[in-house]
Amino acid sequence: MKGSVLGFNEADGTGVISGEDGNRYSFSMEEVKDDTEISTGSKVDFDVDDGFAKEIYGVVGMAAHLDKSLEVGKEALSMGKDAAAKASGFFSKGMMKEIFFFNTMLTPKIITVVYWIALFSYILVGLGLMFLGGSVKLFLIGLVTIIGGGVGTRIISELLIVLFKIHENIQRLADKQA
Repeated sequence: MKGSVLGFNEADGTGVISGEDGNRYSFSMEEVKDDTEISTGSKVDFDVDDGFAKEIYGVVGMAAHLDKSLEVGKEALSMGKDAAAKASGFFSKGMMKEIFFFNTMLTPKIITVVYWIALFSYILVGLGLMFLGGSVKLFLIGLVTIIGGGVGTRIISELLIVLFKIHENIQRLADKQA
């Protein structure tokens, strides 16, 4: 018979199952025959012997997978709503005002994009020199281009970002004093 666990007491290892026939059956954990985790609401398959549930097995079927899929889908939908709320917050009147009146700096975001484009470019040029050049000298120049270009671009980007961070902190101090 199929049913679901109405309650389970871990301390003494006993519980009650509601069978599909509408009756309630007591059980002990010793009757669970697989490694199913028993908790309230667990779907089970069991035999009845003298009013007690025996030979209890967890039901992991299509319904259980559908329930899990439904939970995952709801969570994904919730995350999508959060992302949409953040995006609408970015384009809200307040955020656009922050950008248009230079209260929020846009350049650090642009510097980040330029950094990744430059890094990708250095890697491509370096790999081209290393493997298409045909000599040891060009191989080494390609290697130096990848390492030096990547590190150099990172240092310049960080220095520029530091300037903007200094500006933000000075702005915060000025706002606190006002």
